[in-house]
Amino acid sequence: METHKHGRFQRCMTCNGKGKIGQRQGFMQIISTCPNCKGRGKVILKVCPDCTNGHKTKTETIRISLPVGVEDGNAVRVTGKGMPSEYNKENGDLYFRISVSAHPTFKRDRTTIYSEQEIDYIDAILGTKVEVETIHGPVNLKIPAGIQPGHILKIKEKGIIKGNEPKGDHLIGIKVTIPNKLSNEEKELLEKIKNKRGIKND
Repeated sequence: METHKHGRFQRCMTCNGKGKIGQRQGFMQIISTCPNCKGRGKVILKVCPDCTNGHKTKTETIRISLPVGVEDGNAVRVTGKGMPSEYNKENGDLYFRISVSAHPTFKRDRTTIYSEQEIDYIDAILGTKVEVETIHGPVNLKIPAGIQPGHILKIKEKGIIKGNEPKGDHLIGIKVTIPNKLSNEEKELLEKIKNKRGIKND
C-alpha cells in the first residue's frame, strides 16, 4: 500500500493495477478502460470530502514579467501554475498568450518602428530641424532641403530592443503639408520665385 500526501491509495482490484480490463465475447477479447480506477490502476482509499479527487480549484491573481521586445502572439510561461497531474504530483505550467494593442502613432515590424512626420512645404524646400517622438524619447531630426513627400528618414537604434538581436531603427515617413489658401503677399513672393526659375504656364 502506498501513502499519498492527501491519504492512502492501493492497487485497483478490478483491473489488478493494469488500468484496463478484458471481456470475452465468444472467441474475441475486448479491452476497455477500467471503470473503477478510470485507467489509473490505483484507487484512493479515503476520498477527501472537499475535493473528491485530490485537487481543489481556486482563483489566484499573479504578476508576470514580460521580456523586453515581446511581440503580439508570443507566449510567456509561468512555472508551477498549471493543472496538477494525476495523484497530486507537481503542477504543470501556465502559458499566457500576449496580445499587444496597436499604438495610435507608432507602427512596429519586429524591431523596427515606423511613424510619420508632417512638415510645411517651405520647410520641405529649404530644409529644417524638427523634434520627433520615439519610444526612447524626443529626438531632433534634420530634414534635408528639397525632401520629397513620402521620403523615409532613418533614426538609427531608436527602435525595439529584443534579446540578442541588433537594436532596431526608427523610420520616419515625411508628409508635406500644402496650404489651401495663400495671402496676396505669399502669392506675389511665389510668383517672383516662379519667374526667377523660368517656369512658364502652358
